Amino acid sequence: MKIRDTNTQEVTPLGGAVAMRAAEVRLADAEAATSDSTEDGEVRAARRHVDYLRREAGEVIYELKCPTCGMRYDRSLPHLTKDVRHAPAGRVALK
Repeated sequence: MKIRDTNTQEVTPLGGAVAMRAAEVRLADAEAATSDSTEDGEVRAARRHVDYLRREAGEVIYELKCPTCGMRYDRSLPHLTKDVRHAPAGRVALK
């Protein structure tokens, strides 16, 4: 399967371990930037990201970026395959 971004550039897949290490670094950075008494949205989002990658352990991961806001989305190949099969015109909206 070839995955293309909104600019029609092919997206190179990552190994699960590489994606997990990057997510763990982002989580550690978010936790370090947050006070001990509160957990902000960035920390919660980073934790959800790590949890998602743990559930998808061993799968090929694609890092997709929103061209408008720059938000990053990691999706496993099985997850993308399922979404594409159920999407109109083979385009998937990332949430």
